Amino acid sequence: MEQAIGWIFLLTIFFFLILWTKKKPYLKDFILVAFLLRALCVLINEYEIIILPDSQDDARTFELIARKFSSNYGLTIVLDFFKNDSLLMSRFISIFYTIFGESKMMAQCISVIIGTLSVYMVYYLSNELWDHHSAKKAAWLTALFPNLVLYSSLTLREPYIVFFLLIGLIGILRFMQKNSFNSFLQAVTGFYLLIFFHGPTAVGGFIFLFYVI
Repeated sequence: MEQAIGWIFLLTIFFFLILWTKKKPYLKDFILVAFLLRALCVLINEYEIIILPDSQDDARTFELIARKFSSNYGLTIVLDFFKNDSLLMSRFISIFYTIFGESKMMAQCISVIIGTLSVYMVYYLSNELWDHHSAKKAAWLTALFPNLVLYSSLTLREPYIVFFLLIGLIGILRFMQKNSFNSFLQAVTGFYLLIFFHGPTAVGGFIFLFYVI
């Protein structure tokens, strides 16, 4: 049953990515390759074809904690969502466990979609800073970079850190371009959420606030 939930989740992500890239065909190549590489790693890990590096220890611990949160708190975990520890990811995953059922493969698929969206955000950020050609190079590098592929297929904090860092950086860029409150809020939110995954990465948010003040 756990694998069935994981497969449904994985195929649903793939379906929506196909729809998205049909509307934006210039994203198709690197977005789908990014997704497929990460999905392949999920399947390799799920069916234990080989033991992926870092697929035990922390990855296993965070997933087991998500099961515990789901079992003990259910959806009421949202009342304690931003507790001052490093378990925000496990709380987030536990919500999916409560709604859809527990599945390690589904938890890994959440990392896959976050990692794939990060590839798009690298493209967006690079396109705003430089041009389409440079942005595609940056997106391909992010899509194929081995460490990013690996960690975006496991239940680890790294893909979440990259994701929210990119949200913060895009917010800063938009704020400098448009000086809008929404952009300011996006930047602050991105860096604030980083605190719950890896505190030191939020330093950029303090630098941004110092710049604004």
